[in-house]
Amino acid sequence: MGFMLLCDDTEREYGNAEKAEKMRKSCEEYKWTPISMKDDWKTIYGDNVKKNK
Repeated sequence: MGFMLLCDDTEREYGNAEKAEKMRKSCEEYKWTPISMKDDWKTIYGDNVKKNK
């Protein structure tokens, strides 16, 4: 079983939606399970941690 972490959360992390979409397509092609930081993670760094702009 293979997994791919998609760094697609641009609000809480320095994600790259365009790159994450390419990775998602690779998951479909190779039958990997995508893990989305935006959709699957409740928190990234924990409560009260803010992303530096």
